Amino acid sequence: MSENATLRKTNEYGQHYNLKFRLKTDVGASLILTAWIIRTNEDFPHLTNCYPVDR
Repeated sequence: MSENATLRKTNEYGQHYNLKFRLKTDVGASLILTAWIIRTNEDFPHLTNCYPVDR
């Protein structure tokens, strides 16, 4: 399974993306929102935030 990241903004630090996905375990499930940045002059993402959301 794969999800598409949403480009939120581009600034002097790089490109900022959000990604939402549903995490399921044996004890429950939750929608998770993650925030990522690909810094200027780099070609890999850095996780900047991750938390459960209602929608």
